[in-house]
Amino acid sequence: MKDRLTELIGDKEGLNKGLINKIATFQYLAEEQEKKGANQSWKWIMAYDFARATQRIKNSDAKQLLNELKVDTLANTQKGKKLNSKHTTLALCNLAARWAELTIR
Repeated sequence: MKDRLTELIGDKEGLNKGLINKIATFQYLAEEQEKKGANQSWKWIMAYDFARATQRIKNSDAKQLLNELKVDTLANTQKGKKLNSKHTTLALCNLAARWAELTIR
């Protein structure tokens, strides 16, 4: 995931660096909403945000990655398979995004 993000964020027609912050924001929202027992509005916000981003970008690999992130995060899977981890897919994506950010710098 880190390698794919690093590659696609560096591409002019791919993803922009703002995606890294968006993933971190969704992770924060998910944790806060879970603590408060609130509804998980971060899910529909993320789905909408990623769907809109998919319409704007031209790179087909970037579109595919956004769709995979959206589906896997909402279903808590990894590449369509059940995730066997104590961490959520969103938390792992956030880790990969931060790692990609450090690699890009």
